[in-house]
Amino acid sequence: KKAGVINFSIDLISGLPNQTMASWEQSVKRAVALDPAHVSTYDLMVEDKTFFSKWGLIPGEPPLPSTQETAEMYKTGAKTLKDHGYNHYELSNYAKPGYECHHNLVYWHNEPFAAFGMGAASFLRGKRVTRPRSLNEYLAFVDKLTLAAGHDETDLTEDEKKEKIDKAWTEALELYADSTEGMMEELTDAVMLGLRLKDGLSLSVVSRRFGAENTRKIVRGAEPAVSAGLAVIERDAHTDDPIRLRLTDPEGFLVSSDVITSIFAELNQ
Repeated sequence: KKAGVINFSIDLISGLPNQTMASWEQSVKRAVALDPAHVSTYDLMVEDKTFFSKWGLIPGEPPLPSTQETAEMYKTGAKTLKDHGYNHYELSNYAKPGYECHHNLVYWHNEPFAAFGMGAASFLRGKRVTRPRSLNEYLAFVDKLTLAAGHDETDLTEDEKKEKIDKAWTEALELYADSTEGMMEELTDAVMLGLRLKDGLSLSVVSRRFGAENTRKIVRGAEPAVSAGLAVIERDAHTDDPIRLRLTDPEGFLVSSDVITSIFAELNQ
């Protein structure tokens, strides 16, 4: 900030070995004191083949905090940050007004995006695409794409250039696609990503894109959470049609995986 940078973010991790509620509260307060525009809070995940896993650490067991303790850390972090003017706009993310991460919002809204470089993952034309991970493969990929797009040809019209580039990209997407999203895959992605957001999932959009029956299934899958006060269904004031599903903050966010699993079970019937 002394250098004039005001738009910066701080990441915090809870659930660390030997971490206590007191030390977590101190971390959050120190972050707030630095007055960042954006704060992300993540709960430690012990993944296979990581050092935490090799050290034999088991989630919820010492020296890691218990599941109840990490839940309280999440709640405490959320309250402290919101009390200091941060908008809890996504499951793990908080921002001052106007400083939400537009880059990540593209992912959470399940919109297309292009990424560049070795191993970079893109979502284009309904396809999940990962570029080659090794240098030699990647350089060959770039050379092939450059040649197919006609960048070395100087006698092409603008329309011919655009046509060749489009064809080159189409071939590249077919060659390097990890998967092509069908309707159900796109719908489950939309549910999973949308419920990470404070604003939740637009059921109106779901009805338009995936049909009213799938919207009814989502509502049925969310009913246990709604009854428990962990989710809210907003309805049209005139038609009473469900128009939005969102999780409560922070209790609903804490059980987001359970709510999503219940919805997926309905969608798969």
